[in-house]
Amino acid sequence: MILRHMLAALLCISLVGCSSVPSYQEPSSSSENAKIKATGSGRGFCGLHPNPVCDARVLLVDGLRASLLSSAIDVTPGEHTLRLFCTSKTGPLANQSASFADRTVRLEPGGTYRVEGSMEDEICYLSLLDDRTNTPVKVKPLVVKASPPGTYPNAEMIALHASGDTVSTFTEVPAGTYLVPNSQVFVQGNASGGTNTGAMMGGALGALIGASVDRSGNAKAVSDVAQDLTISFQKQMADALSTSMGTRQKPASYKRVDIEKEAQLVLLPSALLVAIPDGKYALSFRMTVRIQKDDKSPVVTKNFWYAVSKMRPLTGPESWTENHAQPIKDIAAIAFTKLSAALLDDIEGIDKVWEQGAPTPNDVTRVN
Repeated sequence: MILRHMLAALLCISLVGCSSVPSYQEPSSSSENAKIKATGSGRGFCGLHPNPVCDARVLLVDGLRASLLSSAIDVTPGEHTLRLFCTSKTGPLANQSASFADRTVRLEPGGTYRVEGSMEDEICYLSLLDDRTNTPVKVKPLVVKASPPGTYPNAEMIALHASGDTVSTFTEVPAGTYLVPNSQVFVQGNASGGTNTGAMMGGALGALIGASVDRSGNAKAVSDVAQDLTISFQKQMADALSTSMGTRQKPASYKRVDIEKEAQLVLLPSALLVAIPDGKYALSFRMTVRIQKDDKSPVVTKNFWYAVSKMRPLTGPESWTENHAQPIKDIAAIAFTKLSAALLDDIEGIDKVWEQGAPTPNDVTRVN
């Protein structure tokens, strides 16, 4: 049960981009309610062939966090957007992975459904099945709307700069998050009881003390590999931006500048490692965009996220810091290419459309 709670919090932070989500309240008991069941082999048998899927269930109902304690939840009939998630292991000694998929579906009165996961390339592909007919439920395309006109500079050429700076550690990351010195890597989840201590003290002082204790816990957890995690993504961000700009229909609409004060858009890349049970860490990448249309306009911030489905230990073989954190650097190149392309789509007013037939464990989630 504790593992499931931790995974819910992790997915909310790394895949949804939030630190807390209100709970979903199931409707009063009625024969009209639709029921959605969880499936999976259970943690005790997870990774034992042929049971790679530990748990496949609903994480969010219309943006609200569903209970992870029950084997099924009740939902009112009609159209709902469900976030399905899956945890899996491809073998007894393999790392645990997580993936998610959003599905907008219409649930029939009294219908019974189940969430199922199937494995391919070590990723759990999710689907919602009608339990009575054993067929997939028809889903609506998922559309992530582009930012409204006027968000970005209205110029013939937009200047963008890849920065070596980071977001604010006080206002733009959850309390207790640790920034590895001289890097763009954040660490989270190694709480040392600071949150509880702060809550007992109460008030602003208690919150500050609690955050400080938790930050120390995160710092201690990565102290042995801090040198490997001293990574700047500035060059990878700049290279990815140049690549994405070159693929546009109107590449002359953009230019990359090396001097920040010459830019209208400043891009701050970063990575986030979140500790979960069993010694694994989840990895996600964030591209924070500072937008200033002109000297008289206020700075507007947008965030773009890329979540990595596979989890790894922090140290040792097949870990994030293996070979001087090469796995992080390799995935960063992919992540920032996708994130920069998503930014240019957003500037051009292009909506992101997923047909929802395929999972989206590594797709971009925009957070305004």
